[in-house]
Amino acid sequence: MTRIRASDLVVAGVVDRRDADARTLAVLGVAFRVGARTQLEDTSAAGVRAFSLDDLQVGDFVDVRAVAAADGTGDARRVAREERAGRRERLRIDGALDAIDVAGVRVSGVQLGFSDRETVFVLDGRSVSKSAFLASVAAGERVELEAVAGTAGALRLERIEAGDGVG
Repeated sequence: MTRIRASDLVVAGVVDRRDADARTLAVLGVAFRVGARTQLEDTSAAGVRAFSLDDLQVGDFVDVRAVAAADGTGDARRVAREERAGRRERLRIDGALDAIDVAGVRVSGVQLGFSDRETVFVLDGRSVSKSAFLASVAAGERVELEAVAGTAGALRLERIEAGDGVG
């Protein structure tokens, strides 16, 4: 399996925190740095043409594309404010596995727990048991995972995949 350092991070959710002076924002608890090269756009009903970080407010729904660092923060490449209109808050990470055990996984600094009844484990394109997955993967390997925000806002891991076809 491929060993990598950088990770791609995609988050769609509500802005938890914004600090215009530090040029950071947080969505689903994941902090992002917004740099001079970050593409900012507004596709919401507000339709702000000259959209900037100053226009974002806590509670706005955004789609963030970033490169994640091992500390769980991300360097945003694109931030788009969108209409929420029934969309669920989601997190997708394609990156290096930091750690894994029977309780959960940490990828790019983001910790997520397994749900024995709800998490789908995929290895080499096939659905496998949790124990088979744990026996076959190790820190440093590339994985793809998807999580959704539950009713209390906590992230719930829906799917994790490793092996052939990942990346």
